Amino acid sequence: MSISIDNLNDTQKWKDFVKTNSLAGTQLIAENAGNSAFATQYAIATIPRFILLDPDGRIVSSDALRPSNPALQKQLDGLLFKN
Repeated sequence: MSISIDNLNDTQKWKDFVKTNSLAGTQLIAENAGNSAFATQYAIATIPRFILLDPDGRIVSSDALRPSNPALQKQLDGLLFKN
């Protein structure tokens, strides 16, 4: 899932970007950009920000490793295969 924190007056530009880049998954936009409840509750000052959820939807890390970081695979495996 991706949540954009762009300004709402840039919504069409964001929609065009999603379409042009064939972004998969759920694409959302937060109202009020960087002042949105989402951005303020998670202290998002820079983007991109990655948030890691466990299989039950609970937040494991609100400042997770980048998907390109090989250490993320170990963290994911630990969540998926824990006994």
